[in-house]
Amino acid sequence: MLADLAAITRARRGQVPPRYYTRRRVRFVISPGPLGGWSITPAGDGEGIFLPVPTVYRSGAKPPPMLIADTAEYVLGVPKDATAKGRRAADDRRADYTALIDAFAEAAPGDPVTAQLTAFAHGPFPAALADRLTALGGTSSDLVAFTIEGVSAHETPQAQAFWTAEVARRKGTGAEAVCSVCGGTGPTLASLPESIPGTHIPVVDSAGRPARGQPAQLVSINQRAQGRNGVIQLANTPICADCGGDSVAGLVHLLAGERSRRKNRDSVLGWWSNDTALDDEDPLADLDEPNPKAVADLLDKLCNPPQDEFFTTSEARRFRAITLAANKSRVVIRDQIDISLSDLGGNLTAWFADHRIDTGRDDSSGSYVGLWRMAAGTGRPSDTGGYLKDTGIQSIDRDLLACALRGARLPISLLPQLLHRITHDGVIDAPRAALLRLCLRRSPITSPKEATMIGLNEDAPEAAYQCGRLLRILEDIQQRAIPEINTTLADRNRGISRNPVALPGLVKNSRAHLTRLRRTPKTTPTAVALEERLDEVLRRIRPFPARFTVNEQGLFILGYHHQRAQDRRDARAAAERARQAGNGAPAIATDRDTPGPGQPNEP
Repeated sequence: MLADLAAITRARRGQVPPRYYTRRRVRFVISPGPLGGWSITPAGDGEGIFLPVPTVYRSGAKPPPMLIADTAEYVLGVPKDATAKGRRAADDRRADYTALIDAFAEAAPGDPVTAQLTAFAHGPFPAALADRLTALGGTSSDLVAFTIEGVSAHETPQAQAFWTAEVARRKGTGAEAVCSVCGGTGPTLASLPESIPGTHIPVVDSAGRPARGQPAQLVSINQRAQGRNGVIQLANTPICADCGGDSVAGLVHLLAGERSRRKNRDSVLGWWSNDTALDDEDPLADLDEPNPKAVADLLDKLCNPPQDEFFTTSEARRFRAITLAANKSRVVIRDQIDISLSDLGGNLTAWFADHRIDTGRDDSSGSYVGLWRMAAGTGRPSDTGGYLKDTGIQSIDRDLLACALRGARLPISLLPQLLHRITHDGVIDAPRAALLRLCLRRSPITSPKEATMIGLNEDAPEAAYQCGRLLRILEDIQQRAIPEINTTLADRNRGISRNPVALPGLVKNSRAHLTRLRRTPKTTPTAVALEERLDEVLRRIRPFPARFTVNEQGLFILGYHHQRAQDRRDARAAAERARQAGNGAPAIATDRDTPGPGQPNEP
């Protein structure tokens, strides 16, 4: 993995910051003024500007300074607080910063930029500019940089060369060994020099709410009890300075790119490939916003590569990904993926096939649903439509990604949790129906394919599926007989998917509703058609089951959804036939055409 990440950095050197540099927000800029003075101004109209600045992981009681661009505490001696301890710490940090500038000046004699920095550090200017920064609303933690003769002083070739050597000195072991990444022999690192920025890895607090992250180390074995044979840091896995810097820089580059990473609720997945065919492609984008044509094009590209491509064998075309989470200042590797692009294409093909669902708003071939919508569907519905943010299952994004990319099964606990949500709030919309179908097809206890198809299957032999269809038909009969009713049959019988013992009584009541429909000549044909459909379903499920298993509960709800989707399509078709016939008579419609309060996310 580290070899791949280092190769990414070296191949994209123009797009990646210099070695041991990271893009950070610079709040203030110091530049030479007239008559040998210096001025400080807010950067970017006060909002700051992002620049690649020297960065290295620092910790301990006396963390060392960065080169030239650092916080106001180091550059100007601005204390964190007004206590004597805070002032002493600021003075010590400014003294260390001045010593680093002096070392830089010795390494680059005769450089005019270095000479001006030395004059600034040893003159009266830091104290004066510290007061000015405070007056401008700055704090000790604000990042300060220098612009001299129109150039960022920390980005000059001399500064980059000195900083690379300084980081190798700070983080090196002082010994040479064979690098476990590149295989070459050279000076090795005691620890990886750079951290992953806190903004790159999502973090949640103990209550599951999004929280602010902090820079985290990819490797942090700092206690002998943690390391193998009591060895800490990278002693067991030697890495040279070049590979250590480039591998972390490559990972940061992936996590910063919109196309090469996907943030979940409590983790982030970064991916890359060795195939140039995916240079302008993001296979993960189609998971969240699946367009049928885009999905077809992606699957064709993954499964059927041109024969004249450089990577001619399927196993040589690789897709690799890493999922990271953060535990305070340490990076946690949740998952790693290394599969061929042909296998990825097969997994994505199965993913789209297993969750595609008939919504009644399109043809019977069904619709794809975005992964994030399915994840949100495990949460609580909002009164304004959709679902409340951060109320879903915490690890659902990661589980669904593994299901899509690896072809893995879903956790056995997901189906009961989803069923609880559906029966608790009475919502079965497209995202939940798609996730329900996916659970049934990817459950450790697989369900029959006849009952887990994209849309309605009237011949499915499972009694639970047919009972779900029956509930929808009974609901339709009631709504047509009593159009003014406010609460549907399904709303008043949410627990019926677990205990179907109430179904015979509902069937008996439906006969009275059908009799009511027959009293009016206009609705008599409707009553006849509904009774035929009712009898057809009843023939398939007698005797009525006494109880359903968890999987059978899922089949019940899926049967209900399939029948409702088909009813919607039939209603629109009838309305269209009436319109074409010119009589202008609208079809009788209830919730089949206008989503009710129990259907917030219907497309």
